[in-house]
Amino acid sequence: MVPAGPLCAEYRLFQNGNAVTSFSDTIRNWFAALKTLETSEARRQLLSSLHSTQAIALQLLEEWWNYDNREDGNAGKWMIEQHEKAKIFPEFNPRSVQSYTIFPRSTYKRTLLDLWEWEFRTSGMLETNSKQSDAVLFLFRQRAATVAASYRTSRCLWGSLSNGTLTILESQSLSDRLITQAPFPSCLQACPWLDRGEKASRLPYYLWYVKEKRTVRCPTGNPPFLVVSHTWGRWKILSKTAKVSGVPWPVPCNTIFDVQALPNILSRFPFDVDYIWFDLVCIPQDGSLLQQTEIARQAEIFSAARYATVWMNQIPDWTGLRAAITWYIMCTIENCEKELDHPTDASSFIAERAEQNTGLTQVEVSEEGYQVPMMEIDGWFTSLWTLQEACLRPDMLLCGGSFEVLQLEGSSFPLPLGYIIAIVSRSAMSLSSEELPMGPTQLFQVLEISEMLTLLDMSPLDVIIFGNQRYCQDNNRAVAIMSALGFTDWYTQHHQDPQTTVYLEDRYPLEFISEAKQKLGGLFFATESRRPEKYFIYDPARQKIIGISSTGTMLPFKQDLKQKISRNVDVIAKDDHPSIATWTILQDGAVEMPQVGLIGSWPWTATEDIMVGIKAFTQVAIESQYIPSTNLREWFGSFRPASEKHAICLLRSAMITCSGVLVERVYANTDTAHFVKIGYFFFTVGVTPGHEDKRVFHFPPCTEVGWRVL
Repeated sequence: MVPAGPLCAEYRLFQNGNAVTSFSDTIRNWFAALKTLETSEARRQLLSSLHSTQAIALQLLEEWWNYDNREDGNAGKWMIEQHEKAKIFPEFNPRSVQSYTIFPRSTYKRTLLDLWEWEFRTSGMLETNSKQSDAVLFLFRQRAATVAASYRTSRCLWGSLSNGTLTILESQSLSDRLITQAPFPSCLQACPWLDRGEKASRLPYYLWYVKEKRTVRCPTGNPPFLVVSHTWGRWKILSKTAKVSGVPWPVPCNTIFDVQALPNILSRFPFDVDYIWFDLVCIPQDGSLLQQTEIARQAEIFSAARYATVWMNQIPDWTGLRAAITWYIMCTIENCEKELDHPTDASSFIAERAEQNTGLTQVEVSEEGYQVPMMEIDGWFTSLWTLQEACLRPDMLLCGGSFEVLQLEGSSFPLPLGYIIAIVSRSAMSLSSEELPMGPTQLFQVLEISEMLTLLDMSPLDVIIFGNQRYCQDNNRAVAIMSALGFTDWYTQHHQDPQTTVYLEDRYPLEFISEAKQKLGGLFFATESRRPEKYFIYDPARQKIIGISSTGTMLPFKQDLKQKISRNVDVIAKDDHPSIATWTILQDGAVEMPQVGLIGSWPWTATEDIMVGIKAFTQVAIESQYIPSTNLREWFGSFRPASEKHAICLLRSAMITCSGVLVERVYANTDTAHFVKIGYFFFTVGVTPGHEDKRVFHFPPCTEVGWRVL
């Protein structure tokens, strides 16, 4: 993904904007941008001319400015004060704003003021390294979007408090409300790695026409529609289908809802659209070419929908979940947004309500009569297909069995999935598990187990890693996530030229993984795992690895689900080492490496010492050995010194950080040099004292080796 530059570079789009040569220009451009946003047509033109992430950033800053009472707020007073100084002293350029001194009681306002500085001031930008500065800016924007989503709910709840109590709305009154507008996004862009160029058609082939209760060809004119995410596959009744009124094909039956009731079910979703996309009535279930085509187009279909919703048909109402979310929001106010004063008796009332079951997990009643939550969580959070759908639409709203859309306590504010994640992840950082009532405990554990806590920052590599942990028929595992990844070439080719498929680790097809490696490059291999050495055959007398019981040490997934794997590099502004293009993944999961970029080897051959961070594995350690900074040569010499080892470069991030893998020789009788991955390393190029920051990590040359990493 390529981040867009700062808003100050787009000054020509602002009414009376100027190139930034002084702090006065910074202030003028900010007010020029705000002025441009005031009229509807100028606003539309400005936002449509910006990159989508720039447009979101500008709207976030506009919202923050209005929350801070515009010119009369703390930030406004600071800007105007500095601007007046700049008028008197043209060379005046204040140091980077200390956001904590301006907003000591609000994390949100500090975060947005920091974003404003990166967007509109040049002093904070690393002009000598545009990739590095754009990468940092992307992270500022992403954090601002997440914090802002949480803050919106905090303000909304704060406004609902009256005399220390909270107005509790009955579920029935909430279920009758029609959703007419989606909340502002909680992340910069869903699946930012996808190519979002013009497509022949972003609309589905079929839609469900609510008024006539039937499946129809998608009408011309791009009608707005609702896309519904749900799960049913593992509850499918084998070889049983039903004729559903209005659907031109047999619909598979399941044990969790009556498919013949779908015409009435689909008329109850409370959204202001006439069309719905629901898989069972919009994709033929016959194995046809049309079915295959529509499955491969899920990213286009989900992205084109005006609204997205999760249908959690087994949860009767949102009383418990709403109470748990309210509790988390109050924690955010107490710990992060202290300027939002709140009545203390409301806190105790909210804490008491948070002891309810959320409905997201099964609950048993103990002999003493207490409710005990179990970790059998709602199937939507464990399905692989729904992981793809959540990645494509983190803004999806939650709709329960009674067709009530989850909304904030005491208001009509709908709560998308991304907002819930932003609220919980922000609050959880300052809490211990002992402090959580039953409802918040359930919610946190469900999001943590399902890996949803990372949804707003997920990378394509994460989708592959987490996809390995979720429920799916193994022969459909790649199909269930390929559209969100943009890795569909293998699927098209496979159906044009069917052949026997090889599954790596009995999880993903080799063709899919080969395409993933081709498109992800070095990132595909940038992972760490726990205890990979359990697969090594180790000779203590020789202090060498002499064999391996399971290949695939370079893969980001394993059939053994206890072998936890995680990504270990950022994905913004990365470049692959040229040798990665020569690597091939083999049928047994090994990686053939004709060329590599060597950072260091043992026995040591380099002329200079290198300080690196290392995470590696020993025979005796329960967990991996992490060393934040060490001399690579000295570490090689202390870690199984009898074995040949190499540090291989994978990629560089923001032009200054090198990341790579550590491999160790397998001493077996083979013609090809065999290795296993034993860990990873990283280091960042330092600034030369007394010199301008012009840091760049230069890749090592490609070395011909002919290795195979098992």
